Amino acid sequence: MKNILANLSRKFVYGVVALAFASTSCTGDFMEINTNPYNPSEDDLEGDNFRVGAFFPQLQLQVIPVEKNDYQRAQNLAGDLFSGYMGVINNFNGNNNPSTYYFVDSYINQSYDNVYSRVFGAWMDIRRNTPDYETSPNYALAQVLKVAALHRFADNWGPMPYSKVGAGSLQVEYDSQETVYNAFFEELDGAIAVLTDFVKRNPDSKPLADYDMVYGGDFGQWVKFANSLRLRLGMRLSYVNPALAEEQVKAALSHEMGLIESNADNAAIRTGAGITMLNPIEIMWNSYSDVRMGASITSYMNGYNDPRISKYFQKSSLAGEENAYMGVRIGTNIENKDRYRPFSAPNIRENDPLMWLNAAEVAFLKAEAALRGWLAGDARSYYEQGVRLSFEQWGAGGVDDYLTGTALPADYTNPVATTTSSAAVSRCTVSWEDGDASFETSLEKIMTQKWLALFPNGQEAWSEFRRTDYPHLFTVCNNRSNGKIDTHKQVRRIPFTPSEKDTNPVNYAKAVELLGGEDTGGTNVWWDKKTR
Repeated sequence: MKNILANLSRKFVYGVVALAFASTSCTGDFMEINTNPYNPSEDDLEGDNFRVGAFFPQLQLQVIPVEKNDYQRAQNLAGDLFSGYMGVINNFNGNNNPSTYYFVDSYINQSYDNVYSRVFGAWMDIRRNTPDYETSPNYALAQVLKVAALHRFADNWGPMPYSKVGAGSLQVEYDSQETVYNAFFEELDGAIAVLTDFVKRNPDSKPLADYDMVYGGDFGQWVKFANSLRLRLGMRLSYVNPALAEEQVKAALSHEMGLIESNADNAAIRTGAGITMLNPIEIMWNSYSDVRMGASITSYMNGYNDPRISKYFQKSSLAGEENAYMGVRIGTNIENKDRYRPFSAPNIRENDPLMWLNAAEVAFLKAEAALRGWLAGDARSYYEQGVRLSFEQWGAGGVDDYLTGTALPADYTNPVATTTSSAAVSRCTVSWEDGDASFETSLEKIMTQKWLALFPNGQEAWSEFRRTDYPHLFTVCNNRSNGKIDTHKQVRRIPFTPSEKDTNPVNYAKAVELLGGEDTGGTNVWWDKKTR
């Protein structure tokens, strides 16, 4: 059976995935009652890896949730805001929403449900349908995708159910974030070894080509992604466990198959495998018209006269400001959405890929590793490489002049609500300072440019802001957390899903103990340990 998935309709593919997942919990007469004469036969399922292949799109579509409402709750009303990339122009819940540090229970519950029904569900079905899965390259890829999806939620919540998921209980124990991260490293290590061995023995084989929306089944590219993901997660521990951080960073940097180092290697999900992928960010700013450019990124890009600004955002159409890029500060009290529609919207279109991890991020991770003495070489060279890779990715010119720039971030002005205007909160310039520059001065430059290059991946940008305190971001205009979140420290995590308090109360209480603080947005996650 040749190219089976490409010949199936999107509706049929989703149906097969849904039925396969449902079969883990339906009654014994499921097949008799629900047999679909149009489903593939057992022989068909064995052909072209369809039995497990059909679950890979489901996993990939959840690394960063692609479905519009899932994306809005899991990322747009979380990391996209807290990173400084975007600002809300809709007065959700009477301005009581994450933009004003007020967490809405239904938003959090939905994100949690997606993780445990879709990510773990697809992963468990792949494992169940893979003989000798420990040595299977298909299962190894599923492991990489699971880590890629779930590290985002560990970074949001801190402790999370992980090792006991799938053990048969509806009331699942939580693991500490440290335990989860250790599992991530172990799983990545094993998966990388299996995939590397497979690629060496089968250099031209692409057994999942029909089901891979990222690399078209190229396992060599997946090894580069897994190494780069390991590099990202290793650096995350730089302040909580520097020894382990260094160990993992060096392991990623030294792997024989390398990392994502050119834009041709970038990991992004796009239309493929018979499924049309629509970028949810376009729906956020256009169909929903809920978000616009954030004030913080406005300050930096306007101040630096950054040539990427026209690639990232659209010009404001506000009367008298037609040539300006204008953002909205987080926590702005929105009385009339129409007043903010003319502000700059993200320049993201529905057919644009959704980026997971790019070469620029890897270069900036190398710059930080060199700065910390974990990588031979000059931090400046990796820093400038990161900027150049970002400009190349976006097709922006003028990178040489940009790298020598000494301009400062600009003050922020809001002509619609002048009380939200603010002086710039950073004096960081683009040009590298050799000689007597302090560690923190160099780190701020690296992290500020990394933050700009990560756009629009707000989740990762927010995590790196929490880890390093860079770049400096504008504080919230209206803090409605009832004192649970410090305005100046900003949001440190997403609270646990409220439904767990009722359905899993014993394990919820233990999770709060593992967290080591109140279950609020003001409590640091495990790796958030930089001395302030």
